[in-house]
Amino acid sequence: MPNNVQCYWWLLQICAALYIIPCSYNVHQNIFQISYWNRFALLQACLLFLGCMWVDWITVGSVLDTTSPVVLGLVCIDVCAYSMLVFCLAFNSLHHRKRFIHLLNGLFVQQECTLDWMMANNANNRNKQGSYLHILVGLALLYTFFSIVTFPVTQYRKLNAVILVRVSVLFLTMDLYRACTGIIRMRMQQLQTMMSRGYSSNNTEQDRERKLSTFFDRFQHYYQQIALLNQCFSVPLLNIFLLLLVELTFTSYEYYQMTDNVTYDPEAGLFVFLMRQMMQLVFAAIVVTFGIAGHSTKVQVW
Repeated sequence: MPNNVQCYWWLLQICAALYIIPCSYNVHQNIFQISYWNRFALLQACLLFLGCMWVDWITVGSVLDTTSPVVLGLVCIDVCAYSMLVFCLAFNSLHHRKRFIHLLNGLFVQQECTLDWMMANNANNRNKQGSYLHILVGLALLYTFFSIVTFPVTQYRKLNAVILVRVSVLFLTMDLYRACTGIIRMRMQQLQTMMSRGYSSNNTEQDRERKLSTFFDRFQHYYQQIALLNQCFSVPLLNIFLLLLVELTFTSYEYYQMTDNVTYDPEAGLFVFLMRQMMQLVFAAIVVTFGIAGHSTKVQVW
């Protein structure tokens, strides 16, 4: 099993189970490919989408007569944006399934023996990054605790569980994107170090030409992987920005309610406000991680 697959094994398995990626790793053939299990994962994602829609509309119907028009409009926008998340990611994976296969095989499966051997003693060029699944587990436990303490009504707990599932899917998408950009950045660093060593006085002209040929070949390969990465993750990234705008709108309205002593209930609203701010921080962290991962890889390439 390649080192990159072994490092991100659980992340890749969970993403395949939720159909964030349309393929899974075949241990016997050492490639990512589409199997019957992935078709079942697509069906599972569709059922999850329908289940989330059902919980959303039941919740909206329960507050339809007791909510102001402004809040009701925000809730409908929020529900539509959240409801389409799972379907959007599943459709994106299905549409870009061939690109995902080329991307994952080119980054996680393909061995770079020359680069790894030449940079074996360089600690700065080793991919020590792992998945952030432990952070996701901690956030899920914290959000579950806040949900149980704040909302005694079962219906709202179901809604919070659905929100937690969707945020977890976004978190996994971000983590997969970060893993892909991390591998590309590591390979570009290795190529840079290889070229700096290739023109030392101890190398012959033949060694320099061989390293130069290897550099252009591998640089072109990973530059193509960047194009595939942009195509595969452009739609999920736009969806995340949409959700962030919706959440910021909710935060602005809740802050307005906190300044209104007539409509604001401190005991009931404080925990809800704090819980939403925690989710806001998660969304902001996801967007910042996307930006840092993409920018650092771009800087390394150029």
